[in-house]
Amino acid sequence: MPAVRRAIVLAIATLMLVPVAAHAAPVTLATVGDFASPVYVTAPLGDTARVFVVEKGGTIQVLHGAGRGTFLDITSKVNSTDNERGLLSMAFALDYSTSGLFYVY
Repeated sequence: MPAVRRAIVLAIATLMLVPVAAHAAPVTLATVGDFASPVYVTAPLGDTARVFVVEKGGTIQVLHGAGRGTFLDITSKVNSTDNERGLLSMAFALDYSTSGLFYVY
């Protein structure tokens, strides 16, 4: 199952970073890492250097080039014991680059 999760995160991250064009070259996939129950991938508006991976257990990993780090760890506040529970998503404020505001669900 981890390989399936990795493939899903990889596909989503690739689609977010590749502009859609009518005659675009074929998309190639690259492994960006292993994650514990990834549920969402996003990036702030205009930020093409970083990708944020939300993990159900309560962490958000940030990928920057070949580097990876923990952006947020709220595992102590998240109940992820059931299928429909856990950290499910995040969104960046439109002015994130100046305000630093983001939201988690």
